[in-house]
Amino acid sequence: MIKKALSIILSVIMLLLCFGCNTGERVFSKTFFAMDTMMKITLYDVDEVMANQLFSICYDEILREENLFSVNIAASDISRINASKGDNVTLSQETVLIIKKAVSLSKLTDGAFDITVYPVVKLWGFYGNEYSIPESDDIIKALGFTGSKNIEFLGNSVRMPKNSGIDLGAIAKGYLGDRLKSIIKENGVESAVISLGGNITLIGDKPNGEPWSVAIKSPFSQNEFIYEFLISGDLSVVTSGAYERYFEKNGKIYHHIIDPDTGYPAESDLASVTVIGEDGAICDALSTALFVMGKEEALTFLSQREEISYVLVSNGGEITKSENLS
Repeated sequence: MIKKALSIILSVIMLLLCFGCNTGERVFSKTFFAMDTMMKITLYDVDEVMANQLFSICYDEILREENLFSVNIAASDISRINASKGDNVTLSQETVLIIKKAVSLSKLTDGAFDITVYPVVKLWGFYGNEYSIPESDDIIKALGFTGSKNIEFLGNSVRMPKNSGIDLGAIAKGYLGDRLKSIIKENGVESAVISLGGNITLIGDKPNGEPWSVAIKSPFSQNEFIYEFLISGDLSVVTSGAYERYFEKNGKIYHHIIDPDTGYPAESDLASVTVIGEDGAICDALSTALFVMGKEEALTFLSQREEISYVLVSNGGEITKSENLS
């Protein structure tokens, strides 16, 4: 059932509805813009001094990670790999670890999630918003430089062949949400919401002890929700969909989720995929991978992983969800 929006949208993909919160609670929010994303952190039951200190610490962490992982910052670890032309590139230990995690998730999803699709995505113009439809021969050539096999680890260095590259866009914000969650919890906050575009990270329950109500934005209508559910605890909720970023040419829509096998926007029978779990980086990567897989393959994958909750919305509007979601 599609429900009309009742409150201000906190993110492009979904809304956290804090129904029933006591208006007397001490609540502080701060909005940031980084990683090409509007971000918002809301802290509950804290004093103003603590809130402002945490906002400053969190913003420093956001900028630190952007400076490590961005494909648009020339001095970032990832940009240095992409410009390396086959040379060894010494990286921070943190960057090496997230790349290794991404490679592991690529193997887990049989390549449906692949951070090495960078040269193909670049052809489509999604990095500079200079969209174009590549020639098929150029796509085939670029695909020859993709695949986790092209990443060679040498201690804290990485080497990739010339013309290869990495894009952590489908895992970095999930990882960032996990880092911010740790920072906030370490400072004694027991109730918070971290909104990073299509990624939501929750800490604890609402201040009144009730679970959070999460509403997934309809992929078919900008101002409507398509499904709501209740969850409690330290969880991440990540949604991916073709409607997030796309361009239209000659009456056809080309979205930003590239199928690593074909080099073209994934021809999925899913309109959006929401993944819920404790590890935000995994949720982030899987939301993309499941979209690429399509509904049947995604459900087969999910049937073997009971720790992952999900909501799949088909192109026809049919909703398929894990049994544990209310």
